[in-house]
Amino acid sequence: MKKLVLAIVVLGVLTSGASAVNMAGKIGLGVGWSTYHCDDLCPSIAITRIGLLSRLVLTPIVEAKIVRESWKYNETSHSETAYDIVFTPTVDFALLAHSKTNVYVRGGVSVSIYGESNTDDISSSYYGIKVGFGLEHFVSEYFAVVLSTMSGISYYSYEDYKETLFSISNRVVELGLVWYH
Repeated sequence: MKKLVLAIVVLGVLTSGASAVNMAGKIGLGVGWSTYHCDDLCPSIAITRIGLLSRLVLTPIVEAKIVRESWKYNETSHSETAYDIVFTPTVDFALLAHSKTNVYVRGGVSVSIYGESNTDDISSSYYGIKVGFGLEHFVSEYFAVVLSTMSGISYYSYEDYKETLFSISNRVVELGLVWYH
């Protein structure tokens, strides 16, 4: 019985909006790591978070990857450059909130352009709808740690092969350090 009462009290504190971190008007910039382009956490260039309302945050995510590879096979040299640019505007809504922690439900859309500069000149585009969850904990008034994940449904179009495919993905985990002002 004590555990049930304790669980109800903790849930009541977490869901009460009176003590939530008010995000309205806050702008945060930071650095982070993501699993978008690799299996482990790889550095992301920057994180931007813009507080629209007390519980609503806009997170425009822009990721770019440029890879140049060179190799030699049977006395023949080969090199290629590939690029992948992804834009994902995401809206985070604080579903649960505490005095220093916000738990977000996230939603957004993704647009990506991919290309290679080799003899085949492969290019493709990608469109997706993403949903997920996030956790933001304020260590101080101006500094927060963000952990989030996104999953979604994606539509890929390969122009050179006249091929399209749909996929369900669950591969993006993000960890970030954000400074607000």
